[in-house]
Amino acid sequence: FDIYYHDFSQNVEEVENIIREELTGPGRLLGYRAMHLKLRQKYDVKIPRDHVYEIMHKINPELLEERRPCFKKKRKKTHFVTKGPDWVFSLDGHDKLMGYQNSTFPLAIYGCMDTASRKKNDVFKSLGDKFKTRGCW
Repeated sequence: FDIYYHDFSQNVEEVENIIREELTGPGRLLGYRAMHLKLRQKYDVKIPRDHVYEIMHKINPELLEERRPCFKKKRKKTHFVTKGPDWVFSLDGHDKLMGYQNSTFPLAIYGCMDTASRKKNDVFKSLGDKFKTRGCW
């Protein structure tokens, strides 16, 4: 069954010194998950990931707080403003029906819409390499 036991008994001071060394060098931008992976691959240190987090939090808590996703700056949501009809058009395509190398089911659908009036201007379909106008509204 290939059942084996992980021995996580490591000297905490030794692991802490390795992490301090990495945080002063090129690994200073690593998070705790990447640091855990580096400890396993480079230093062959087998330690649970939550212990790596605790040690890194003890060494430099500000570094881990900066890397948390809730502290990242989000763009402020703004209103979409247009100068009127026929000023900005939105184009979109749907190629998922194409299939492998466009030969199994060669169908693509493209559309153009006015952003002010939300009126659909053009809808194109593609059968292979030829574009034909499907309809204009």
